[in-house]
Amino acid sequence: MCEDSKSAPSYYRSLCDELRLTAVEVEIIGEECGSSPDVVVDYAAKQLKAMKKDPDGQQYDQIWCAIDVDRHPTLDAAISRAKALGIRIALSNPCFEYWVLLHWEKTDRPFKDCGEAVKAVRKYSPKYEKGTFNFGDLALFRDVACRHAAQFESSRPKMMTVRTKNSSTDVHRLVGALKGAAVLPYPAP
Repeated sequence: MCEDSKSAPSYYRSLCDELRLTAVEVEIIGEECGSSPDVVVDYAAKQLKAMKKDPDGQQYDQIWCAIDVDRHPTLDAAISRAKALGIRIALSNPCFEYWVLLHWEKTDRPFKDCGEAVKAVRKYSPKYEKGTFNFGDLALFRDVACRHAAQFESSRPKMMTVRTKNSSTDVHRLVGALKGAAVLPYPAP
């Protein structure tokens, strides 16, 4: 479930195509689930509840909500609710574009807002626009972004989280889960 209706769903669809996920079904939901963290988690909770009511229906091994810190007043409550329900969160601070930037640049400098993160991405991809970017172009750099995010995560002080550390992300965990579901070995960059 993606809070972002354009960039994040496009990125995850591109990743699933690249990984040729045929042994598992990945459902990527964008604008249908809303654009604030609480609404996205509510949508995921409804999916989970419907699944439990109909054991013969669609079953999920994992449910992820990809959300941004931005300036959402409902973020903390959404994260708490997701944890209580066993829903995983792929959080980006300040926004998904920070994750995109990690494909090219190893940086954990703070960004005042998403616009500033988009500007940093355009340094490497001048025509970058939310929702129209070809994320397949990033395939060769995906493992680089995962390494950068994991390195920043391991060096972050224990009391800091993605929620409190601008900039940071744990999207690499969702990418790892998708890679782990791939039938074919994922090629090294």
